[in-house]
Amino acid sequence: MKKEYDLKNLNRNTAVLVIDMQNDFASQEKNPPERWDQIRKVIPNIRKIVHQARKRKIPVIYTKEMHRASGVDFGIELDFEEEHCIEGSPGAEIIEDLKPQKEEYIVTNKRRYSAFMGTDLEILLRGLKIENLILTGAFTDVCVLATAFEARAKDYRVIIPKDSVIGTNPQRHQAALACIDYVVGYITNTENILHSIK
Repeated sequence: MKKEYDLKNLNRNTAVLVIDMQNDFASQEKNPPERWDQIRKVIPNIRKIVHQARKRKIPVIYTKEMHRASGVDFGIELDFEEEHCIEGSPGAEIIEDLKPQKEEYIVTNKRRYSAFMGTDLEILLRGLKIENLILTGAFTDVCVLATAFEARAKDYRVIIPKDSVIGTNPQRHQAALACIDYVVGYITNTENILHSIK
């Protein structure tokens, strides 16, 4: 049986990860109306968590999925998706509402769904002595899920505010959260995160 996690522990050895909140994933232009309706509700929650983390000197780390223009590093991803997040394109940039501050960390060499695979994220987390990861961003059932599973395998505690992550649709969002809640991490909400790191 999974032990409850005391969110008060988030005041130490914690980082906030903002996953792939880029124009190709999280802009109004790139999403159908029903998904955009969900995204625009989640953005203010992510912004609140980031703002609180900055006040508490908790590291904020952004990931950017990036692919070479030649497409050489997409692999079989294009069997499932259209081309996206090409290096140097506006679509690869983080949305205006969540722009990182100058001193914050950006992981830019993310070629796969997991933020760990082939990137320097783990080196960064080890250097910062991080034990707890608050995951926010897009998409709950794709990159958030893949990152959560790999973080758990590397013995990071995964905490996900369910109203600060976006699914590709509501059903897949809920399914991903249910999977994570089982043996991968802890599901909470933005209000609890803000209260814990105040």
